[in-house]
Amino acid sequence: MSIAIDASGNKWFGTYGGGVSKFDDSNWITYTTAIGLTDNKIMTIAIDANSNKWIGIFGGGVSKFDGTNWTTYNIIDIPGRRGYANNIVRTIAIDVQGNKWFGTDDGVRKFDGTTWSNYMIYDQNYPNAGNTTTNSITIDNKGVKWFGTDHGVYKYNGN
Repeated sequence: MSIAIDASGNKWFGTYGGGVSKFDDSNWITYTTAIGLTDNKIMTIAIDANSNKWIGIFGGGVSKFDGTNWTTYNIIDIPGRRGYANNIVRTIAIDVQGNKWFGTDDGVRKFDGTTWSNYMIYDQNYPNAGNTTTNSITIDNKGVKWFGTDHGVYKYNGN
């Protein structure tokens, strides 16, 4: 489902049912629910400037792996969140400030290391459809966030 390469050249593979596997060009290590993941269905992996692996899980929120410890974030419990309950993280992007942007089946979440923020994306053409599923996020060289959704592309410039 996903691949990321860390600064040491390790390859990280997210599988849909088998957890996360790391390959260092010689050895494989697989991480599953037995060691800290909330589910073995991995949708996406991103690596931040501190080499933390941010793992988006289908129905299990987000897990962060610092090389030793696992931390899990249940994005359903984010204060101020609107919309229906959803813990499916489909995509992750990290901006130059180190903010993590998570695309979910219920809009976008941002985590600055301390505080979570919600970004609800509603399609005017489908007013009764609820929040839009965000399948991909990219950030351009001006810091503009681009969200690929099930109802088209949305641009967010911070305002």
